Amino acid sequence: MEGISIAKLLAIAALIVLLFGTNKLRSLGGDLGAAIKGFKKAINDDQSVKTTTAGDDERLPVKFVITRTNRLNEKGRPVGLPFAISTSATESMCN
Repeated sequence: MEGISIAKLLAIAALIVLLFGTNKLRSLGGDLGAAIKGFKKAINDDQSVKTTTAGDDERLPVKFVITRTNRLNEKGRPVGLPFAISTSATESMCN
């Protein structure tokens, strides 16, 4: 049990190329590269948003609104939670 040698890896790679073909592998590699590029771009955009909003001194307070819901199923039994929570940031709270 010496592990996987270079010859075994080359044989596996040759089998994969024979099974899928070079066009399919090329498109798969392109899709994977585009996904990684998009992920990196999203991470960089997220970090730039965090750095620009971190220095904001003007913040609006968040108001939690709890409302009672009476959702019933066809048998008349309650469905889900008996309340709903929503948030809103309003400028009227600042005054």
